[in-house]
Amino acid sequence: MEKCQWKVWLPDLPKADEPNVERYNKFLFKNDDWQFNSDSILIGHSSGAVAIFGLLQVLPDEVQVDTCYLVGAFKDDLGWDPLKSLNDPYCPLDHAKYLA
Repeated sequence: MEKCQWKVWLPDLPKADEPNVERYNKFLFKNDDWQFNSDSILIGHSSGAVAIFGLLQVLPDEVQVDTCYLVGAFKDDLGWDPLKSLNDPYCPLDHAKYLA
């Protein structure tokens, strides 16, 4: 993407296996070299999708992003204790439909 003149940031979310929206937002907004705006295309996998939902909730009203792609997103813990706040490859299609 950078070869096509896109500005790219691939953040490595802190403690991605223990999702925490506040921690993610603090980390994402800490990057002074990045700006969320109408040119932004956000792609999040698993807890990255969780991070996008959390980020969208706190962006100022006047700030809009272009598009969001949520990969491996989920709406609950899928009945598995370790996933009370996270999931990965086992995301039912009905969860994606619900989130859409």
